[in-house]
Amino acid sequence: MDLSRFPELMIKLRWLVIAFWIPPLVCAFWGLQYLTLTADTRVFFDERNPYLLELEAFEKKYSQNNNLLIVVHNPEGSVFDRKILQTLSELTEAAWKLPYASRVDSLANFQRVYASEDLISIESYISPGEDLTPVKVETIRKEALSDSAIVNRLVSQDEQTAGVNINFNLPSRASDEIRTIVESARALIARYETQDNNLSFHVTGNVALMRVFSEAIEMDQSLLIPITLVVSALILAYLLGSAGAVLSVGSILVLSSGAAMGIAGWAGMVLNPASVVAPIVIMILAIASTVHVVSAVQRNVGLGMDTIAAVRAAFYENAAPVTLASLTTAIGFFALNLSSSPPFRDMGNAIIVGIILSFLLIFTWLPAVLSFAGLPPKRPSSDKIMEVMGRTVSAVSPFFLLLVLISSFGAFQGVQNIVLDDDFVRGFDDRFDYARASDFAEENLTGLNILEFDLSAGGPEKAYDPTYLKTVDEFAAWLRGQKHVANVTSIADIGKKVNQAMEGGAVDAYHLPADTSTSAQYFLLYELSLPLGLELSDFVNVDRSSSRLTVLLRHATSGDIRTLNENAQDWLKANAPSHMHTAGTSINVVFAHLSRLTIQSMILSTFISILAISVIIGVTLRSASLGLVSLVTNSLPIAMGFGIWGFLFGQMGLAAAVVTAITFGIVVDDTVHFLAKYQNAMSSLRKDHRNAVIHAFVHAGTPMLITTLAICAGFSILTLSGFEINRTLAALTVIIVSCALLVDWFLLPALLRVLRLFGKSE
Repeated sequence: MDLSRFPELMIKLRWLVIAFWIPPLVCAFWGLQYLTLTADTRVFFDERNPYLLELEAFEKKYSQNNNLLIVVHNPEGSVFDRKILQTLSELTEAAWKLPYASRVDSLANFQRVYASEDLISIESYISPGEDLTPVKVETIRKEALSDSAIVNRLVSQDEQTAGVNINFNLPSRASDEIRTIVESARALIARYETQDNNLSFHVTGNVALMRVFSEAIEMDQSLLIPITLVVSALILAYLLGSAGAVLSVGSILVLSSGAAMGIAGWAGMVLNPASVVAPIVIMILAIASTVHVVSAVQRNVGLGMDTIAAVRAAFYENAAPVTLASLTTAIGFFALNLSSSPPFRDMGNAIIVGIILSFLLIFTWLPAVLSFAGLPPKRPSSDKIMEVMGRTVSAVSPFFLLLVLISSFGAFQGVQNIVLDDDFVRGFDDRFDYARASDFAEENLTGLNILEFDLSAGGPEKAYDPTYLKTVDEFAAWLRGQKHVANVTSIADIGKKVNQAMEGGAVDAYHLPADTSTSAQYFLLYELSLPLGLELSDFVNVDRSSSRLTVLLRHATSGDIRTLNENAQDWLKANAPSHMHTAGTSINVVFAHLSRLTIQSMILSTFISILAISVIIGVTLRSASLGLVSLVTNSLPIAMGFGIWGFLFGQMGLAAAVVTAITFGIVVDDTVHFLAKYQNAMSSLRKDHRNAVIHAFVHAGTPMLITTLAICAGFSILTLSGFEINRTLAALTVIIVSCALLVDWFLLPALLRVLRLFGKSE
C-alpha cells in the first residue's frame, strides 16, 4: 500500500482503529499491577558475575554481611557514662528482636576475656540490668579504648560516639523484608530519642542502603518525574500552540510507555534504580518522531489543505525517516543486551517494546486522533525563522564547519579529566535520613565500606596454628596502616587476647600463643565459653581450615576499594604462603567493579550500534557518503557531552553506562530527519544544495528545536533528584541533547556541502 494512502485510511476508519487498539492496550496496561520494585541491590549483578560468585561463596562459608549500624552520639561528652551505657545495653537487647536479626555487636555485649585458674571466662562488658558503679564504668572505658576490635568500630576514639551493629540473614531478592527491618529500627530508636533528648541516634549500614535505593526511586516517581513530564508538556503546548496537538502527542507518549511497562509487568520484570527510568525514556523517544509528524500536519493546514490531505502529506514526508529513526533507535537499545548488568538489559528490552508500540501507534492511532484534534496552522514565524537559519548556515558553512570542529575538539579534551568512579554509600544527598546518618557515622565513628578476606590456613584444624596466625596478624597490621582503613578485625586479635588472659593479664603477654597445641587449647576453651549468638563461626569456618579478616573503610570510593584490594593481594603474594593468596570480597567490592565492567560493555555496544546504524542509514538513503556523515554527527555530540562533563565535574559513575543509550536515540532521530529532508529536497530541487539545506531547516528544524527544548526542560527538573545516578543521568542528557542540536544545525550542513563539492551527496 502507498504510504500516503495509509493514514487517509486510518482517518476514514478512525473509530474502528481506536476500537481495535483499546482491548490490547487495556490488556497491556493491566500488567502494570504486576510490576514490583525491589530494594535488593544485588539485582544489578549477573548471576555469573565472578565477583558476586566470590561473595556468595564467602557468605556460605561464614555469614552474610547485611547490617544495620545504629550510631549513638553524646554531644556533651563521653558515652562512658552510667546512664548512656545502660541505654546501650537496653538498645542491644532490643536489637536482637528486630526481624531477621542474626547477630548484635555493641560496647554493651562485647566479650571481655579473663582467666580463672586454668579456665577461660568470658562475660559481656555490661550484663542486662546490671547496676554500673563508677569503678566498673572506668574499667569498661579503659579496656574498650585499648582494644583494636572496638575502637573505630563500636566506639570512637574521642569517646563521644558508640555503635550497635546488627547483622541479618535475608532471603534472596529481599524487598519487603528490608522495608520491615528499617521501619522497625527507626521505630526502635524513636523510643530512645524521646527518653533521652541529649543523645542523637542515626541508622545506617548495608540494609539501610538497600532501603534508600527504594526511597529514592519512590521520591522521584512521585514528585520529580511527574513534574518533568508536566514541564515538557507545557513546553510542547507553547511551541506547538495547540491543545489538540499536545493531546495527540501526549496520547502516543502515555500509551506507548504505559503499555510497554505493562507488558514488562506481564513478563515478570522487577523495577530497580536502573530500569525505573524506562517509561520516561520511551516518552522522550516518542516525542521526537511524533512532533515531526504533528508539526508537518500543522504546516500543511497552514498551506490550505484539509485535515485528511494535511495528514496524508505529513506522513508521506515523514514515513521513511520515522521508520528509519525507530529502527536505528531500537538497534541502539538492543545493544544494551551486551551489558554485564541485568537491570540495563531489562531497561533496554522494555524500551525496545515501547519503540515498537510508538511506531505502530504513530502510523495508526495518531492519524485517527489528529482528525479530531482540529489543529490550527503552524505559526508562520517559525518557518521564517528556520528559513533564515538555513540561509545563514548555508551561506557561511565553512565558518561553522571550522567553528564546530574547533569547539568539539576543545570539548573532547575534557574526556581525559573524567574519572570513572562511584561511592554507592554516599550516592544520595542529605534530604535522605540514610545520607545524613552515613555522613555522621563516617565522620564520628567508623567506615561503612567493607572489605572481607577469606584467608586459607592450608588445611583442616590449621586455623589456630601460630605461624598462620602470625601472618594473619602481620597482614592486619599492614592493612591498619593503609589509607581509608578505619578498623581491622581478625582471629589473630582473639588469639592474643586469650593468651594474655591465660598469662594473668600482663601487658607483655599480649601476643600469640607460642605453639600449636597451646593455641588450639586456648581457642577451644574460648569457643566453649562464648554465649549463644556470638559464636566464633563468624570468624572461622567449620573445619577450622580458614578464617575471616574484615576491614572497615572510611570515605572510600569504588576506585579506592579496588586499589586497596589490589595492593592487599600484592602484599599476600609477597609475604604469605600460596594457600593464603586471595582477593577481598564484599557487596562493596562487587559494586566497585560494577561501573567499570558496565561502562566497558557499554563502550563496546555503543561502538557496534553507531557502526550498524550508520550502515543502515547509508543503505536506506542509498548513499554511503550520507551514512558516513551520520557516523560523525551521531557520535560527535556524545563525545562533546562527555568532554564538557569532564571539564565541569570530572567524576562519572554508573550513569555513564546508561546515558549513551538514552541520548543516542534522540541524536539519531534528529540526524535521520534532517538527512531525509535534505535528500528529498536534493532530488526535487535538481541537487541545489543551498535550497536543500533551507528546505531541511524549514521542514525538520522546528520539530528538532521543539524536541530539544522539551527534553532539556524536563530533564533539568530531574537534575534535582536526591539520587546521584539520576542526577548525573539527567544533567548529562541535557548536555548531549543540546550538543546534538548544535551539531545537526551547524556542522551537518557544512559536511553535506563538502560532500557536494566532491560529488558525493547523491
